[in-house]
Amino acid sequence: MRRCGWLAVLALLALAPPVPAQPAKAPQAVAPAYPWPAAIGPWRRDGVTDYGARTGNPGLGVGANYLPEDGQGGAATFYLYDRNRRDLVDGADGEGVAAEIVEAIREIEVLAPQRRYRLAARQGMAPVIGPGGRPTMRCEAMLLEFEGDGPRRSILCIGVAGGRFVKLRLTRPTAAPGDPEKLAHAFAREMLATLDLRPK
Repeated sequence: MRRCGWLAVLALLALAPPVPAQPAKAPQAVAPAYPWPAAIGPWRRDGVTDYGARTGNPGLGVGANYLPEDGQGGAATFYLYDRNRRDLVDGADGEGVAAEIVEAIREIEVLAPQRRYRLAARQGMAPVIGPGGRPTMRCEAMLLEFEGDGPRRSILCIGVAGGRFVKLRLTRPTAAPGDPEKLAHAFAREMLATLDLRPK
């Protein structure tokens, strides 16, 4: 009798409709914290990455990547982040800005073997003047020599605007048209104005 009871249960389970599988969760769409412009001068937006959501650390912020229209290579990426700090003072000369530049240069040097380049030279350059008419971002110009791919000029600019760190990395092959320093200044000024990153 007991065996017949189990057989009946198994028969009912066999006839029951299969339990529908749970639908796979779609990748979470990036929700930009700011209305990133589709274009900045001759650069067109390629994508936005929410590093805070990706890592679970909101202090790492968001970055928007832009590619040049001329197809000559290179990229410009603008970052907004605060490292979970609430004591940031707007401008280019704060202690936090100096530390961020040191960290950014260290990251560039650490990535060199992996990406097969060397930091051949670096020098300071004029700061980016923000919408308020004051220096907003400190900048350095670098020469990166890539194995088998030629040299590239790379500009790093970091400052604080609207209580957040703002960082620009703009890189172009040395053979590409245009002065990377002028391109970086124009890009940063327009982005700061477009995102309305005025001092709080």
